[in-house]
Amino acid sequence: MGNINRRLMYEDGYALQKLAVSTGSTEALVSSAPVVTAGSGAASASDNNGSLRLRTDGVPEVRISSAWEALAVVGQTPDFEATGIKADIVAESTSAAGVTVDGVLLKDGGIVCADAAVLEVDTVNEATAAAGVTVDGVLLKDSIVQGGVQLDDGDLLAVLGAGTGTGDVVARFGATATEGLEVRVYEETLSPAAIETNAINVPANSRILSVQSNVETALTGGGTTDSYGLGTAGDPDKYGSSATLTQNSKTNYLGDGSVLTSSEQMVLTGTASETADGDTALTVGSVRVRVVYLTLVSLDNA
Repeated sequence: MGNINRRLMYEDGYALQKLAVSTGSTEALVSSAPVVTAGSGAASASDNNGSLRLRTDGVPEVRISSAWEALAVVGQTPDFEATGIKADIVAESTSAAGVTVDGVLLKDGGIVCADAAVLEVDTVNEATAAAGVTVDGVLLKDSIVQGGVQLDDGDLLAVLGAGTGTGDVVARFGATATEGLEVRVYEETLSPAAIETNAINVPANSRILSVQSNVETALTGGGTTDSYGLGTAGDPDKYGSSATLTQNSKTNYLGDGSVLTSSEQMVLTGTASETADGDTALTVGSVRVRVVYLTLVSLDNA
């Protein structure tokens, strides 16, 4: 393949205006190369590798590996079209100006987007250990929002957390992560195989806000067992009951404000007419149970 030789010229204010390509002993200049419409792919005098042509937008192209490649000329802006640019480093030409790529300014290690532009990413990590990430004055650090969140009229705050055991903490009012008033959400899908099936054991010093359930797959009773309830061993429908065992049978209970002075084991019970224990175990089906409650965690030691 021919060699590309640059000739530095000073015509029309450009540092490089003419470019020579040698193929063997023959050399061609840009100024004498055939002119083609930019991106047209029109043939030059020769389609051999090393052939040269000049586009109407002033960008020279050279034939390399059976394809026309644009050549950069100082003082002109080349259009590489779909070919793209591949480089390890792109540096600013003017000091402190940065580099702009499709309207996005890259400068001094930072990114400046145009007004109303949208930045889409899956993950944003802190650059300095333990520093967190600050977004418009709001510090996001270790899964905690510091600096406050304001919701305007009509905005929705959705709390989607839930867990088994004693539930997940979805809100806390305390000076540390180990004290104060907690809002906990318990959710579990139970597959009963007895008259009574344990759900959450609610801690002492708790106030139940809501208890809800839904039959995910139809339950099978028998004998006097024709319904189910959520409550305790001594009060099977304390937190609601359903008259049927069919799929999507539901219960909804809103707390009465009472505080549990001791822990309480909540149970799902197969009931007779929703009030008393039935005489046959519930089998086959499943029930999704969700409990939201407040609980107090003692203040940290001094």
